[in-house]
Amino acid sequence: MGERLLLTPGQAAEVLQVRESWLRRRVAERRVPCCFVGKHLRFSWADLEAIVADGAHPARVAGPHHRRRPLDRDRPSGSPDRRA
Repeated sequence: MGERLLLTPGQAAEVLQVRESWLRRRVAERRVPCCFVGKHLRFSWADLEAIVADGAHPARVAGPHHRRRPLDRDRPSGSPDRRA
């Protein structure tokens, strides 16, 4: 038996490179897939793949309208921005 069928929360957290408390909190919120063997929380490799897939977001590329304005160092702090 090369690969373990099920992982403990600590083992799953290590594979995902997250804190075990983060993983347990998501389980309590019913936000990640898991299974129970009796009363013992376990994760399958398919569960981990689903957690990763759910957390994957495409990169957002900022367009020209997302540029930051340079700091106006002549304006005292707290005064309104007069640019429009």
